[in-house]
Amino acid sequence: MMAEKNKSVKIVIPEKEAIVKRPESMVKTYRRIDSQVGNQSVKGDRNFNGQLGESAMHDGCNGNPKRRKKQQFINLDDPDDMNDGVTVRFKEYKNNFLDMTDRQKIFTHYDVISIIITHDSKQAITVLYQSDKLYYIRLYQLESDDMNEYKLMGKHLKCYEVQQNSEGTIYMIPFLDAGVFRLMIFDNNVVLSDIHINELLGIDSSTIAINGVHDPIINACFLDNSTVFVNLFHKVTKVNWHFKYSFERQELIDDPVATKMTCTSLNFPI
Repeated sequence: MMAEKNKSVKIVIPEKEAIVKRPESMVKTYRRIDSQVGNQSVKGDRNFNGQLGESAMHDGCNGNPKRRKKQQFINLDDPDDMNDGVTVRFKEYKNNFLDMTDRQKIFTHYDVISIIITHDSKQAITVLYQSDKLYYIRLYQLESDDMNEYKLMGKHLKCYEVQQNSEGTIYMIPFLDAGVFRLMIFDNNVVLSDIHINELLGIDSSTIAINGVHDPIINACFLDNSTVFVNLFHKVTKVNWHFKYSFERQELIDDPVATKMTCTSLNFPI
């Protein structure tokens, strides 16, 4: 059957999508600004690639790299910068960020190996290195200028970090002194226990730590306010030891466990 001659057919040709092309240098400029000030840093339109538009570039940053850098970064040691130079992203909330923390510079005079904040938020405890024969354990009070100090002295020391109980009132530092594994438990005022672990386990002092590394090849944690769990590696025999110890009663809890490791003496499988 043939179509009627008088019936008209309307053919609709879709319009081609307009393609906007911008110089590659301009697109790179937008991308660079976007990465510096963040997606929520400035107000402005965005182009078809999702980058910041021209109004954002000029109104938010004024095309000045030095100004962009000043808006984004704050010099914490400059009060004017703290009050007036808050980052653009949080500019509307800058008053919420002022005076949130107290800052104080302390010169330790020695290298800081590690630092922890006690669980009661009252002290910062640092491990300071003077030499292989002397470490300092310093307890800095956060609400005053008071400081307490313990010295670790020996022939060839290695220690790294202080551990604390759940209340943040009792502390300990495991360390290695010329092959002798030791554990010092203390509080703010006195040493509660100084444990010579080699004597407990009946092992020799042949373990030597790696030069230039402060890892003592031993670590420990509190199980409660009177019991600790200790784990160490005897390098020459390649035996990993772990045990529980009551420093209140000054005795082992159960028998220590020795595990022969299939590794080189250079490894530390704890």
